[in-house]
Amino acid sequence: MIARGEPRFQTSREGELTMISPPGSETLMASIIDVSRSGLQVEITAPIELGSNIELRLENISVFGEVGSCRQRASGRYRLGVLTSRIIPRRRG
Repeated sequence: MIARGEPRFQTSREGELTMISPPGSETLMASIIDVSRSGLQVEITAPIELGSNIELRLENISVFGEVGSCRQRASGRYRLGVLTSRIIPRRRG
């Protein structure tokens, strides 16, 4: 994550992560670790290439961003640092 000087707020939300570019057909379940004004950290089960654009779908919003870091954890999961580019509300139903 680029802006480490910003406060981070821990959370335990889940969402669905999809790669936009390069395009990927797989949707991964993502555990959101923390959020800040300019980005967030998530954990997933597979690595994603740095610079990839992603969409993270939550219950009521979609978060779009660019993967700035991807590190494998001791658990075998991958921790992504995502720089947020936009957040849009999702319609229910």
